[in-house]
Amino acid sequence: MWRIHLSARGENNAQWQGGTQDRPNYRVEYKMWRIAVLRRDGMCMMCTSTEDLQVHHIIPWRVWPEGRYDTINGLTLCRTCHQSISAPGASSREESLASDFIAYTLSTQD
Repeated sequence: MWRIHLSARGENNAQWQGGTQDRPNYRVEYKMWRIAVLRRDGMCMMCTSTEDLQVHHIIPWRVWPEGRYDTINGLTLCRTCHQSISAPGASSREESLASDFIAYTLSTQD
């Protein structure tokens, strides 16, 4: 098992890239977005599982930064389905799922 020595943390780590404690996944906005998407969907949108749910950004942050916390850009998936669409070579499956989900979400909004 790998262990990181205390002296190899932060700036002393060879992988250090000048990070900060304000990482996107720990921001209040991210947590609120995640909860809103989970409440809206309530289950995996691919297999209907309610176990081990995760929230997936349909359009990646780097592509649509202003949509990071827009619930239309979120999709609830179980860990297994999330890994299946994130696997190498799964981009066409993800694109199809994303377009279907966005169309569905737009059609159900008031």
